[in-house]
Amino acid sequence: RGEGGPATAAAFITANLDIRFLATGELLIADNSRICSLGADRRLRRFAGSGVFGPGIDVPALKASIAPASLFVANEGTIDFAGGSLAVFRIDSAGIVRHTAGRVAVCDYSGDGGDALSAGLCQTWDALRDAGGNLLIADSNNNRIRRVDAGTGVISTFAGSGPVNGLERYGAGSTCGDGGQAASACINTPYGLTYDDASNLYVCENEGRIRRISPSGVIGTFAEEHCTKLAWAFGHLITVAGDHIAKISRSGEVASLTSRNIGFSGDGGPATAARIFALKQSHGVAIDGDGNLFFADGDNLRIRAIRYGAVLAPAGATIQATASGSTIRAIVSDATGHAAEGVRVDFAAPSSGASCTLSAPFAITDANGTAAVTCVSNCAPGTYSVTLTNGAGPCRRRSARH
Repeated sequence: RGEGGPATAAAFITANLDIRFLATGELLIADNSRICSLGADRRLRRFAGSGVFGPGIDVPALKASIAPASLFVANEGTIDFAGGSLAVFRIDSAGIVRHTAGRVAVCDYSGDGGDALSAGLCQTWDALRDAGGNLLIADSNNNRIRRVDAGTGVISTFAGSGPVNGLERYGAGSTCGDGGQAASACINTPYGLTYDDASNLYVCENEGRIRRISPSGVIGTFAEEHCTKLAWAFGHLITVAGDHIAKISRSGEVASLTSRNIGFSGDGGPATAARIFALKQSHGVAIDGDGNLFFADGDNLRIRAIRYGAVLAPAGATIQATASGSTIRAIVSDATGHAAEGVRVDFAAPSSGASCTLSAPFAITDANGTAAVTCVSNCAPGTYSVTLTNGAGPCRRRSARH
């Protein structure tokens, strides 16, 4: 209900939602029997899913009967989604829904070494593609990550071993194998997957643990944190963690962006005072290019957002500015004096008189805590200051004379 109208008037009918951005900037929302898009006009439009029982594959996306529990937008614009049940599908470049893995209506663990379409999966809650286009599947109640080769369509087990849970038996697995190869490790009911910028694969486990698998296949525990879907952005892992939004640094340090008190409150105020309620298997998170953080507050049946949530400075951070030639740099440090990665710094030059033209209005700090822009003088006589401001507020402002 609510399609074609304002998104705030729409009614979602499920607590399990996933969200992702298209290259066009539209936000895709997977909701039970449909995928909708939210555009710049803040109106909700059906993108895929007929909403009625009928054919689910080899038909146009708007005519397909689907039950998406995840979304992954590939670079070429195709969209993979796990059914949250027993199979994985893809909307191809022509807008047709294709079956890519798993036998529909069969819950078992089988098929390794053969065609992925004939394999047994059990309650797939996430799917994505690696840099080579291979499909990785969170085969949740089989306690495994499965891999479908992009060239051959052959399926194999990428990570996880041991017994399977069975249909609707969530959390019946175990955790083991840290420091060894992921294929021999135990993974407990994986719900969410994402890659970082160094090709490490992160896996959300049902029991409140995030595992990390290196490009060489070694697995380890990255953080002890409740999670479902995962997103990597600006040097941090972000997840909807039941009663709060967790932002985790490369080194595994966890910060909460919202209150840790379950409920629904806080719209229009600081995120740190807001309450969320998201305890189901799928609560998506997506970050735009400006660092705005969107998330599924699933049990509250809402999509909510934190302005610049993915690029806020840590509490107690400080900012310093330097100028060298036409380059102005901001160096952001956390409360302990260490470099603060993934922090938005806004730059502002005078609007009249002696000033300069900035190459960008903001920049995001790198792993060294540095954000830089160029500032080309307008040649008017006099001196001027460029002000650097950290979006979180508590950092001191510094001026750099040019």
